[in-house]
Amino acid sequence: MERPRFLKCAPMLFVMYCVFAMSFLAIEATTNITTDQSSLLALKAHITNDPHNLLANNWTSSTSVCNWVGITCDSQNSRVVALNLNSMSLTGTVPPHIGNLSFLVQLRLRNNSFHGSLPIELGQLRRLEILHLGLNSFQGEIPSWLGSLPKLQNLSLFINNFTGSIPPSLGNITTLRNLKLWNNNLQGNIPEEIGNLINLEIFDLYGNQQISGTIPPHIGNLSFLVQLRLGINSFHGSLPVELVHLCRLEVLQLGYNSFQGEIPSWLGSLPKLQMLYLHVNTFTGSIPPSLGNITTLRILQLWNNNIQGNIPEEIGNLINLETFNLYGNQHISGPIPSTIFNISKLEYIELEMNRLSGPIPSTIGLAFNLKGLWLWENELNGIIPDSISNASQLTILELQSNSFSGPIPTTTNDLFSGNLRNLRVLKLFSNQLTAESSTQELMNFISSLANCKILRVLSLSNNPLSSTLPVSIGNLSTTLREFRAIGCKIKGSIPHEVGNLSNLTTLNLGNNELTGSVPTAIGKMRMLQVLSLAGNKLQGSIPNEVCHLRNLGDLYLSGNKLSGPIPACLGDITSLQKLYLDSNSFNSTIPASLWSIKDILRLNLSTNSLNGHLPLDIGKLRVVYEIDLSGNELSGDIPSSIGDTNLLGEENLSAKKECILSILQVAVECTVEMPENRLDIANVLGALKNIKTKFEKSLART
Repeated sequence: MERPRFLKCAPMLFVMYCVFAMSFLAIEATTNITTDQSSLLALKAHITNDPHNLLANNWTSSTSVCNWVGITCDSQNSRVVALNLNSMSLTGTVPPHIGNLSFLVQLRLRNNSFHGSLPIELGQLRRLEILHLGLNSFQGEIPSWLGSLPKLQNLSLFINNFTGSIPPSLGNITTLRNLKLWNNNLQGNIPEEIGNLINLEIFDLYGNQQISGTIPPHIGNLSFLVQLRLGINSFHGSLPVELVHLCRLEVLQLGYNSFQGEIPSWLGSLPKLQMLYLHVNTFTGSIPPSLGNITTLRILQLWNNNIQGNIPEEIGNLINLETFNLYGNQHISGPIPSTIFNISKLEYIELEMNRLSGPIPSTIGLAFNLKGLWLWENELNGIIPDSISNASQLTILELQSNSFSGPIPTTTNDLFSGNLRNLRVLKLFSNQLTAESSTQELMNFISSLANCKILRVLSLSNNPLSSTLPVSIGNLSTTLREFRAIGCKIKGSIPHEVGNLSNLTTLNLGNNELTGSVPTAIGKMRMLQVLSLAGNKLQGSIPNEVCHLRNLGDLYLSGNKLSGPIPACLGDITSLQKLYLDSNSFNSTIPASLWSIKDILRLNLSTNSLNGHLPLDIGKLRVVYEIDLSGNELSGDIPSSIGDTNLLGEENLSAKKECILSILQVAVECTVEMPENRLDIANVLGALKNIKTKFEKSLART
């Protein structure tokens, strides 16, 4: 039986169909990759600066798009699926043509200088999963069409200049895992629709300054949330209890806002929390003992609030705690719990500016990893415990402005000669510490500090040491930058060995009972910027070696028994800004060289026996705002140049007065009783900028 005619033709038709189909697909593929190429070349054309010529030398039509730098293609479809131009120092705008990259999954332009707004055509990228645009200069509002990208998982727009509010449409992207909008200029409230992002792991609005309102309870729906960062904004109100449902939360950053109420006890029910930042708010009440349940906690920042009451013993249960900061709450009282120092991982403890009382617990010796201890401006007393020497990693020890008493720590208890060799900063000033009664000098203490090879700051001021400075002061580390022992009743002469402290920038031994002369060895301390020996009983003349201190800015020798002429070479210290030689017995004329110190701000030569005339050169002091020559034996006419308005600065003084009053007004508006009436950070910065501009214009007119 003969087959139908169409069956005879079937093989031929099939072959023709296959050829046609393959040709069509080839044409389609060519068209699509051509479209991708055109889109990328349009982006290249919108790049105004390519300093490394990364695109200029590579993105050319003579090479395959898939071989271009920053481009990844899908091997199956030969389409561009990833565009990665991160950190290429590019400047330019994003053209609408990028919306034609219909297979694009990743768009990464982070850390460049792109600017302008985002073109609406990017809303066509239906396959997009990652949009990284952080660290650029994009402007305008965050576009609502972002909510139409159905597969988006990572949206990073941080450190740009986006303005306006957070679009509620972002709540449509239920695939979103990371939403990073930090350090922009956003304002308004958090839209409730954010609570729809059930897969969100990171929500970061840090540093926008003007995002306000309360935290919507719907945030408690985000059960996968790991990081919630809302710091440096203008949020207020109490923390919603719904946040207790964030059982995966590891980071809660709410610092620098205006949150109120008590710190909620339910925070102790967040089982994975590692970092809790509640600092610089207006939280009241006491620290909830339940915080001791969060054994995963590594950082606890509660500083600058209005918290009161005792530190709960339960804080000692935080076995993983590394940083504990209660600075500046002012009303936290009671003793320091001994249990705190049982936390072996603790590195930084900041309890300063409170009302803590009692001694430092001897258990401090158990804090083997402690690096910084700040206890200043409390009501602590007793002796500094010997066991502190076991905290061998300690680099900063600040115990000033308390009522610690007893002998200043020495080698007899192995404090500094033993383990505390890593100290960089030691501040013990304004206590009741004394020197060893047996020797009446600081020899043992100073000698032991010689073992601290990286010590930079040593401050012993306002302790009744009633002792002498030992020659071993010259053995202190050459890394020492600041040494202050003001008002310590130190007697005797200044050892010449002090000149060995070649890197010292500040030496202040004022208001003691030092005798003898100013040692010539001071001239070896070429890095000195501040030298104060005021309020002692020093005699003799100012050695010319002082004039070798070419970095000196402040020289205070007031209130001694110095005599002879004022060295003319002081005028060679061109960096000098404050010179106080008053209340001595200088008996020469005023060296003409002093009137050539162009940057001098304050000059006090009063209450001496200076004589002679005032020269016209006094008018060369163009920036000075205080000259006191009273109580001398000067004669002749007052030079007319003293009336120079630039010298006496009547107009400048008026501008300065207005500037200070304006700053005080800002301060008042920042501290009104009701938090909602206070200036936010952005307005404060704007006000200060305006004050600065007005002040500079006032000076320019004079």
